[in-house]
Formats: sequence, C-alpha cells, structure tokens
Amino acid sequence: MKYEEEKKGCSSGAEDREKHGIGWFGSGTVIQAAAEWKGKGDKKGTGEAEKKGVTEAEGSAAISTISRSPSVLRAVLCADDTSLDFTLMAEKQLEILRGYELRLLRCTLAPPPSDLRIQSQPLNEESQCSLLPLHEHINSLIDSIESGHYLQALSSDAAKLVLDTLDFVDLNDSAECADRVYSALLQRVETFIVNDSENDVDKACRVILLMCLSIAALFWFTQCNVTGPSVHNLPKCRFPLEVSTLEGNELIEWENWARYQLMSVGSDLLGKFSYLQYIVFAKMLLIKTKDLLFDATVLPVNGIRTISWWLTRLLLMHQRILDERSSSLYDLLKVFMAETLQHFGTLENVTTYWGNQLHDIDPSEIVSTVHLEAGLLEHIYRRVDSCRKHFESAEVAAGLQLSVTGVLGFRTIHQVEPKAQMVLVANTSSSNTSDACPSISQVIHTHDSTIGDASDVFVTPKLLGNSHESETEVQCIHAGGSAAHLKAIQQAVILSKCLLIEKSSRQDEMQRWDMAPYIEAIDSQQSSCFILKVFCDLLRIRWESTRSRTKGRALEMMDKLV
Repeated sequence: MKYEEEKKGCSSGAEDREKHGIGWFGSGTVIQAAAEWKGKGDKKGTGEAEKKGVTEAEGSAAISTISRSPSVLRAVLCADDTSLDFTLMAEKQLEILRGYELRLLRCTLAPPPSDLRIQSQPLNEESQCSLLPLHEHINSLIDSIESGHYLQALSSDAAKLVLDTLDFVDLNDSAECADRVYSALLQRVETFIVNDSENDVDKACRVILLMCLSIAALFWFTQCNVTGPSVHNLPKCRFPLEVSTLEGNELIEWENWARYQLMSVGSDLLGKFSYLQYIVFAKMLLIKTKDLLFDATVLPVNGIRTISWWLTRLLLMHQRILDERSSSLYDLLKVFMAETLQHFGTLENVTTYWGNQLHDIDPSEIVSTVHLEAGLLEHIYRRVDSCRKHFESAEVAAGLQLSVTGVLGFRTIHQVEPKAQMVLVANTSSSNTSDACPSISQVIHTHDSTIGDASDVFVTPKLLGNSHESETEVQCIHAGGSAAHLKAIQQAVILSKCLLIEKSSRQDEMQRWDMAPYIEAIDSQQSSCFILKVFCDLLRIRWESTRSRTKGRALEMMDKLV
C-alpha cells in the first residue's frame, strides 16, 4: 500500500526511508499509532492508525523496523514533535541495551575506579513502560556478575523467568532425563524470546538477560576449573539453575551427559573438570540465542553485536579443556571471531557503537583485547603467521612499540663487574598510558627483589646507571627506582610475545632467554592483574626450572601457585 508524502514531511526523510526500504508510514502521529499496534492497543493511537489506513500488519512492521537501528530511526523523522519523542525514546532504549553489553565486557577488562559506573540504568520510567521489570532483572544480574557472585545470578528471579514453564517433575539421575531437560530448556529459550515478548526492544532485553545467565555460568566454570578460588561444600554435579526438586542432589549421570556433549566435537577432555553442566548450559543458551538473532524476523544480529564475542570466548574455553584440537570448533570460531573483528577490530567501530558511554574505558583497550584473543585463537591452532599479525595489531592498538636492547647491569648477588643484560624497551604513547606512565621510551625494570632465599640470582637484572640516546630517548632507571607503569592490556600484550616466541623458535635454552626480557618486564611492575601475574609466574617457572641455579626458586614458586 502506497501513501503520498504529507507537506510537513521532510524530503530528506523520504529519501532515507526509501534507502532503508521501510516505506513511508506518515507523520509522527502515524508512527506513534503504529507503535500502539504492538503496545497495549491504545484506542486513540489505534484510531489514528486506522484513520491513516495503516493496518495491524503494517503497524507491526513499522515499529519492528524503526526500532532496529539509529539510522532507520532518524530516517522516519518528520516535523511532528511526537515522532521526535518516539525516536528519542527508541534511541534511549538502544543506548541502554548497549550500556548493558559494555558493562558485561568490562568484567573482563581492567577494573575501573570504584566511583565510576556505566549508566545503563533506565532514566525515564514513563518511557520504559512494561520493560522496566526486565531492566531491573538485567541490572541485578550484571551487578552480581560484576561482584563475582555468579551463583547468585543463576539463582535470581531473572533465572526463574526462563524456567517459568519448564516441567521438573519425575526427574532422576540419568542421561535420558538430562537430555530431556536441556532440550526443553532450548525450547523455552525460543519461547521466552519470540513468543513472550511484545516488540523488538523487549526481545533485545530478553536476549541480554539470557546472555547474562550464560556469562555467569561461563565465569563460574572458569573460576572453579581455571582461575580459582575454589568453592567448597557445594555439589560438583548440579544443574546450573536453581530448581527445588534438584536442590542438594548429586547429578552424576547428568555430569557424564555434559562430558559427552563436550567430547562430541571429536576429542577427549584434557583432564578432570568439575561443573561441566555450566559450560554446556552457557554454550546451549548462547548458540540458541545467536540462531534466533540470525533470523531476521526476530531481531537483526547487528543489534547486539557482542554476542559473537562471547561465543568466541566460550568456544575458546571449550577448546582449552580438550585434549586435541577440534576442527569443528575451529570452523565455528573462525566465523564468530571474524564477526567480532568486523564489529570491534578498529577504534572507529568501537567508538561508533558505544559513543559517549565509554566513560572511563579507553576504546583502544577493547580493540587491543579483540586482537589479542584473535591471536590466541590462531596460537592454539598453530597458525603462527596469523597469530603474529593479530598480536602486532594488539600492540599498536595498546600504544606500544616493543624492542629488546642491551644495558649494563648485574644478574646475580655475587657479580662484581656489570655485564650486558637483555631488557625490554617500551615506547608508549601518552594517549594509551595512565598518568603515572611517562610518554618517553623507558627501559622496564624494577627495584632489587628476590623470591625467598632459594637463589642468588635476581628475579630481574639490577641495571647500572642511566644512559641517554639522542634518537630514541631511552631512559634507564637505577635499581630501586620506579618502573614504567603499564596498563593491564599492555602487560598482556607483552606476555603474548612469549607465546609467539614459543611457537616460532626452536625449543632450547636460548628460546627461554629470548622470552626472559618480557617475563622480567611484567615482574618489574608494582601491580599486575592476578591472572597476568600467574601466567607470568608459569612462564618463569618453565624457564628457571631448566637452570640449576634457579631450580629451587622455580619449585618454591610452583608450590605457592598450587
């Protein structure tokens, strides 16, 4: 059905509407009336729609289309103030949803100052209408995830919304029962997103809610099996969500069922893992949600772009717990990582997606993290050239230019004459370092420190004096001075060089010495993220356990880690 342009409609708006293929839905009053078709059926709004000849199907199509992207929202703008109000409301909804995505991502980045928080809380109750309860659930879930209370998130009222119609009667500890429950869970996910929602914004909120539950389950599995701390007095074979009929039961066969699900990609597990149902639960929810997003009748996948990133992370964790590399997982990882790089692989894409919501987060950290994870993926599958390319991109995005040089110094307590020591030089740009980090090039080192009395070899070399070079302005600081302060993402980039050296050079004693400047650079930092410090310690243990003078210290460090 075609409509004539009204005089008060702007010509540029008509061109944009035609460009986006959304037709013309009249003035702002008609747009608002079209929205009512999918709302509570306001009589005035419905009457306006009927007066303009807008059918219910066309009204549904209108509100579905214009709520999908800011460009389409701007395209339907006319001179009527009501259209402006409606557009601002929809844009605010989109901003809130992307704020949720950013808060979830920030859980895996460096922690921000405690007094700063991304404002994703809905600000206008009148504009939220029936969506307000969903926003409250999402905020509660993200608060729990940010504070590390993953089980609290999985047992929240939001999780009960997903389990609302699931049948948990006649349950028993068998693989057949587990398969039946998880299959019903997938059907419930589709119903929860498609059938229970009122409009596309409501669907997007439900997608975010399911993402939160999946991420909480993934984080819990990672904490229990990789990072710690371990949690005692909890059944290790349990259903991820809280169900009264299953509470306190050891579902051993359900856990075995989850193990077979993980091994179905063609490899045994690397070792003994607990809470396998959690990673299976997270994988099933995210993949099902992604499949629904891929269906254009539900919501455009570009509306919630971070889901590809989270799927990549989850599948990477799945691969890491397998004994062999899986080709089927790699096929999925290539697809999802390509989408992630397309969406967040450049500074422009990141700033365009989140705009002024970034606040205390440097967008370059997000870009660098994406390339680091892409490089890690290629490293796992032993594609050295692609790995190097992504690690170099991460280095550039982090504002680093790394090189190794020689500086006179002492490596042992009993050394009398200084000798040339390999040290790492980091050229850091002022825009990518904190205020405590100078913008000139600095040799990264630390004050005199040792780990116990197990060795007479310094953890990092004690450098001799200062030296200046007119071209590079390299500054060498005496032992006992302050090392260049690096962000967490910059420290991660430095450690990634060790992985590259490990894969691209011969495994001998010289390989460990090539990695030494990067290991010592992280040990020189006054503070590091826990997981980065542990990874650095593992690299040092591998290196020092092969040397007779440091083998005792390596064993001592391993005891502390275990």
